[in-house]
Amino acid sequence: EPLTEALGRVDHASITEQYDDNTFYFELIATTESSLFPKKPKGYAREQMSAIGEKIANESAAQAGRKVDVIVVQVETWFELKNYDVEIKNNPFDILDELKAEGVSGNMIPPKYGGGTAYIEYEVLTGFSSGDSQAAACPFNAYVYEDFPSAPQFYKRDGYSTVAVHAYNNTMYNRSNAYPMLGFDSVNFEDTFTNPTRSGEWIDDSACVKKTIELYNEEIQKNDHVFM
Repeated sequence: EPLTEALGRVDHASITEQYDDNTFYFELIATTESSLFPKKPKGYAREQMSAIGEKIANESAAQAGRKVDVIVVQVETWFELKNYDVEIKNNPFDILDELKAEGVSGNMIPPKYGGGTAYIEYEVLTGFSSGDSQAAACPFNAYVYEDFPSAPQFYKRDGYSTVAVHAYNNTMYNRSNAYPMLGFDSVNFEDTFTNPTRSGEWIDDSACVKKTIELYNEEIQKNDHVFM
């Protein structure tokens, strides 16, 4: 009661504040642990990495001169149900399993928990690790500069058009500046969606897929090859 009188009744929670707090504490734990107790990934071996590199090199040589469209989809919350004690009638990951069987696949441990999506975007788009970044130094704010080495830059040099889609605002994590510096010619945030379906206040996955298809169909009218 004395606290209630002093501070007033707390009748709502700020999602933004919770997001910031979670990101800070989990980042502190993750960074401290990885810095003080570095360890080799499970199953890692020089011979295994050499074999993967050789397979990629052989497949690249076989595909030399052949261009295909590339669409990369990142989902903020994703887990395979088969890793848990859950029974499902139809496997929603059938297509994913087929794709994994055709190429090199595996698991990864993201450097951020409870937030920090831009760190993972940075890793996927550049190949550089963000595991040593401090909580206040998101790579999109601290490291990225004009023509920064990245997958979009690589594809653009090869004649591809490069398109980014993100179903949130353009201010968070400095994405509006970082994406063009990473090589995206066209950047589309939530303000480019027309009456999208939502899950709560967020644009839902089905609307994101619809927008991706829409932009892809527009781009292939302008360029033979697209990286999205």
